[in-house]
Amino acid sequence: DCSRPGLAQLRSLRSGRGLCANERDRAAGQPSKVVTARSATPADADAIARIYNEGIEDRVATFETRLRSGADVRSWFDGVHPVVVVEDGAGVVAFAATSTYRPRACYAGIAEASAYVSRPYRRRGAGRIALEALIQAAKEAGFWKLLSRIFPENAASRDRKSTRLN
Repeated sequence: DCSRPGLAQLRSLRSGRGLCANERDRAAGQPSKVVTARSATPADADAIARIYNEGIEDRVATFETRLRSGADVRSWFDGVHPVVVVEDGAGVVAFAATSTYRPRACYAGIAEASAYVSRPYRRRGAGRIALEALIQAAKEAGFWKLLSRIFPENAASRDRKSTRLN
């Protein structure tokens, strides 16, 4: 039940319902209270690119320097590696994605994971919601391990505890 304050409840992404959370009250003009996670589609590519580009510009989450377009992001939708988005009433505010870890067949059940959050939503729980939804989607897709490289300066991501997929 998403109406109870502070509750984050995972729901099946395959059913299209996603993950929901009712966050603490915010001052006027701040992000809305309720955010939900769902499987991303290629139609989300422009919003994902906008958020990813903020991460590139801020230099705390990736070594990448080239900004990405929606067309670049659409190539991530390969039918194998889950991508999820987190939305509020106004649109996509965070995403998490998996990608190939290594091309060798023995690594087929392992994926690299990344999560990025729009600046106004950072340190407000949207990243955690995205990761929880991605973990569920990765399990459903047959992955047994997700790996990530996290900058030492990225305290919000380092605070996330290890989670087993099985």
